[in-house]
Amino acid sequence: MATLLSTEQETNPWLAAEARFDEAATRLNLDDGMCKVLRSPTKELTVHIPVMLDD
Repeated sequence: MATLLSTEQETNPWLAAEARFDEAATRLNLDDGMCKVLRSPTKELTVHIPVMLDD
């Protein structure tokens, strides 16, 4: 079953991921404490990839 996303969620990747997380948490019957832990990442990895473009 597909999750319907609003226009704002479709254009904002973070909101889209939150909507999908909420749907998954509901289907898995996760308690509120577990959802709170999983929703807040403790570490973040930022990667920059150089891309050569043709003129």
